[in-house]
Amino acid sequence: MSDNAGKIYDLLQKFHTAMLVTHVENGDVRARPMAIADTEQSGAIWFITDRESAKVHEIEQDTRVLVVAQRDRDVYLSIVGAASLVDDRHQVDRIWNDTFTLWFPNGKDDPEITLIRVESLEAEYWDNSGTKKIQYLIQAASAYFSGKRPAIKEGEQHGTVELQS
Repeated sequence: MSDNAGKIYDLLQKFHTAMLVTHVENGDVRARPMAIADTEQSGAIWFITDRESAKVHEIEQDTRVLVVAQRDRDVYLSIVGAASLVDDRHQVDRIWNDTFTLWFPNGKDDPEITLIRVESLEAEYWDNSGTKKIQYLIQAASAYFSGKRPAIKEGEQHGTVELQS
């Protein structure tokens, strides 16, 4: 795993949900919240959905997606990716969580379940978690009183990561 993919994987572990943005037929975009079912060290993200949902039909037409996640006011992640639809019962078994029963009352054997796998191509993040949050708050207060912008540490607090070679 590259350091870049490792950074994105580590950040993905901080999120339980994300907004999945797809392209609709007329060229507009549509966003909806989705539970993150699983993540891979490569930065790939898995979602569980109904095979007859609008998002599935949109991905069938255009695989380009955007995944956006926010945790409180300290961690943000935006991922440009390529989505694929996966019908793999073993993968459903592996990533199934009982909270998905809310959407699939028949459980993980529901024949309407399909998976969306988003291969992360590029990611941008803003991370002020942990001690970085304290550092940022100090910098922000100093910037407020001095009239200057706070310093952001590129690669630590903010960065853009290419995930495909």
